[in-house]
Amino acid sequence: YTEVETSDHRSKTMQENRNYQRELAECLIKAVGVDNALDIALANHWEGVLHQIQFASSRIKHNSAETIH
Repeated sequence: YTEVETSDHRSKTMQENRNYQRELAECLIKAVGVDNALDIALANHWEGVLHQIQFASSRIKHNSAETIH
């Protein structure tokens, strides 16, 4: 591999990993709720999933606030 090919491959792998983490976070939230999903991610040291849950929960709260107005 050249340096550029390795970098491109690494970028693609990182994006696929983020997609997986986001999907896992969404499934956990739907299955057990935000608080329990956070607990599960923390207990398993799933930093990326934890970040995705936090991001999703802030988005959910923001969207809820908009619909109340």
